[in-house]
Order: sequence, then C-alpha cells, then structure tokens
Amino acid sequence: MLATSPLTPTCRSGIIITGFLAGSSWATLMYFQTSALLLVLLSGFTGVLVFTVTRFRSPLPWLLALSVLPFLALITLWLDWNFRDDSSRFFIVDIMPVIVFWLFLILPFLQARNWKSGDNMATAVIASLWANSFTVIVATLLTGLFWLVMLLWSNLFGLIELRLFDRWFFYNDIFPPVATGVVIAASVALCRSLPAAGNIFKRVISLMAAVALPLHAAVSLIFLAVLPFTGLIIIPKNVSTVLLLTTMALAMMVMTAIVCSPTATVLRYPGWLRKLVVIAQWLMPLFAILAAWALWLRVAQYGWTMDRINAAAVIAVTLAWTVGTAWLQRRAWRDDSPKLDMLSTCVLGLMAILWLLLHSPALDPYRITINNQLSRLEQGLQQANPGDLYMFSIAGRRGHQALLTLQAHPQWLADPAELAWHPRIITDQPDPR
Repeated sequence: MLATSPLTPTCRSGIIITGFLAGSSWATLMYFQTSALLLVLLSGFTGVLVFTVTRFRSPLPWLLALSVLPFLALITLWLDWNFRDDSSRFFIVDIMPVIVFWLFLILPFLQARNWKSGDNMATAVIASLWANSFTVIVATLLTGLFWLVMLLWSNLFGLIELRLFDRWFFYNDIFPPVATGVVIAASVALCRSLPAAGNIFKRVISLMAAVALPLHAAVSLIFLAVLPFTGLIIIPKNVSTVLLLTTMALAMMVMTAIVCSPTATVLRYPGWLRKLVVIAQWLMPLFAILAAWALWLRVAQYGWTMDRINAAAVIAVTLAWTVGTAWLQRRAWRDDSPKLDMLSTCVLGLMAILWLLLHSPALDPYRITINNQLSRLEQGLQQANPGDLYMFSIAGRRGHQALLTLQAHPQWLADPAELAWHPRIITDQPDPR
C-alpha cells in the first residue's frame, strides 16, 4: 500500500468540486463567447489553487492563486492585442500552452511555502517540481484515457444509429468542459494523495538518468574531440546546428541535476567513470558557446526571426546552466559532486522570467523580428521572398503592417507578383484590433 495521503478527505473532495465549478464556468463563458482573458484567468486561478491547497479555509492558497493573475493578464492582453482578428477563432487554444508552461515553471516556487522540514528553499522547489511533473503526466494520461473511452462508447452506439451519446459527449457546450475539469481535478487530487507513487516515479527517472549520464558524457567528449577535424560545416543543412548543440547541453544538464540532487538515490560510479562525467561537465559550456556562434552566423546572414529569438533565450539559459554547473563541479575531481538543487532552482526561475518576457512587450519576438527584417530590406541587404511573406503573415498586427509596407515598396521584393495575391493584403483593410 502506498503512503498515507497528506490531504484530508475534505480537501480532496474540495479539489474535485473546484474542477467541476471551473468546468461549469468554462462552459458558461464559452456559451456567451466572452473574451479569452476571462478563460485564462479562470484556468490559472483554478490550476494554482488545486496544486497548492491543503486547507480551503487557509487564505494562503487563495492569495497565491490571485498573485499570478496580473502576469496572466499581461501575457493574454499583449498576445490578444497583437493577434486579435476576426479570423482568430482559436486564440484560446493557441495561448493555453503558453499559460500552462509558465504556470508549470512558477508553481514550484508557490508550493515551496508549504515546506515545513529543515531543508532549504531550493530542496522544496525541486521536490515540488518532481511532484508536479508526475501529476501532469498522470493527469494527461487519465484525461486522454477518459476521452478515448467516451469516443469508444460514442462509436459503439453509432453502429446502431443511436447518436445520443455522440451529441452528449462531443457536440454540446456543457459536458466536454465540465467532464474535463472534473477528470483533471480528480487526477490532481489522486496524485497529491499518493506521494509514494511520485517517489517511485522519481526513483525510476533518477535511475534512468544515472545510467544515461556516463553514456551521454562519453558521446559529448567524442564529439568535441572530433569537431576540430570536421568543423560544424559537416552537419547537414536540414539539421539545425543550434538545436543539436543546445539539446546535447541541456540533456547533460538535466541528467546532472537529477543525479546530483541530494534526495536522489542513484548509482555510484567507479572513479574513472566519475572523472569522465566531470570532464564532460567542465567542457559543456563549449556546446552553448558553439550554439551561440552558430546562431550569430545565421542572424548576421539572414537577420532575426521569431525562432531565432526564442533560440537565443534557450542558449542564454543553457550557457548560464552549463557555466554554473562547471563552476560548482570544479572540485569534483577528487571530492564527491556537490548538490546542485540551488543552481537548478535559479535556472528554473530564469526560465520562468524569460518565458514571461518573451510573451510581453519587453522582449516581444514579433516586434524585434519585423523591425530587423524591414531594416535589412530598407538597407538592401536582402529581398523579401515567399518565406519572408509567410513569416510576416503569422506575425499578427506588426506582420500585417510589414506586408502593407512591402506593398508600398515593391522594390524590396524578390518577386513583386508574390505579394499581389497574398490574402493579408487589402489596401483598405484596417489594422487588426
């Protein structure tokens, strides 16, 4: 039998009722076709509440849920201002992954306030991150399984021309959001009630990371040893050099953080194998530096794009993480590896801040991209091709303005005829609002 639940039966029931109320509110707001802002605020408030609450009478979980709402409003209003258009009916579907990922990054810091042992803040944050990862995976699987069963039942009765279940499960505005809210809330309550199951998940992942870490370290060292003789130019053009190098570095950092966590139960390596891993950790900043250099070459040749700005943010996180790990591991040649929970917590906070800035006016990738590309076109460094037109067409308000600017300056186009039939170009069309 798994461990005793840290949640009272009343709290578990309250979490499920909260999911039901959130789903019902979603159905009501969708029925009246309200703005995406209300849906985002409702989802964010409910999500933080069900992940942090231990007693519904305590004001702290409610205050924590309220504390994230200004940031969610900032992200939503900014993206809504940039992409608001009559044809953008699925804006809420596009913005939800942005909101969910930011909440996933920030939730461990909010949950750590409940930590009552003698461990430090960093240990509490990492423990919450482990628990949240387990909960999200289980909730996703259970929600998918639930709707798979609903689809099976619907198709089963559809064979005898009974469409009641089909209309009930899928073609109405009430059942899908309410059922999804209840299933997700029940999954969260279940996972929070079984901490031993989360510990099993952590041990399995930790063991896998401990086995894979020396292999990845050896591959990384072989790659660096061969690189001076081949250069990066040998990498095929259809493979992103930046993506390859940052993935190698991030995989090394994630496995290092798992293995060097003070609460991890992992394998003890022989001396020579541990030194091989330490050498790879010392040299891992080279991957981030090479990725930054490869990105800079692309920017100098073709200018900034939304993907390259996001890649620059990932490289910044990777560089900070690899340099921090190499510094903390400077004495690991003779001594045991230090515990890296504090560094992992700082990296997690950096990721949350950058993700927020990338979806706000501060580091708006669309503004930087459009301004840079139009500047290059004006200077004659390049001419706009169909790929540039497509990039402008998905860049929202500023992309529409860029297309109108191109219409006024056809000499900036490689083929002016490409713009004539572009769907976003209508001379008397106002800017999207």
